[in-house]
Amino acid sequence: MSEGPSPASASREGSGIGLSNTQARLRHLYGEQQRFEFTGRDDGGGALVELPFHLEPLEHGTAQDSHR
Repeated sequence: MSEGPSPASASREGSGIGLSNTQARLRHLYGEQQRFEFTGRDDGGGALVELPFHLEPLEHGTAQDSHR
């Protein structure tokens, strides 16, 4: 009884539910000011995450005066 791809195959494809949720959350919080990329291979994988840096706290979901 299978309910979708196995965790191993999902991580290789870069489309597992955890990765999709992470990407959606970052997009919601930071819009176009973020970047999330995952590369998966049989022998491992890697992730690139770029987020804006703010000197002052922001209101939730508001992107302004960001510095990289």
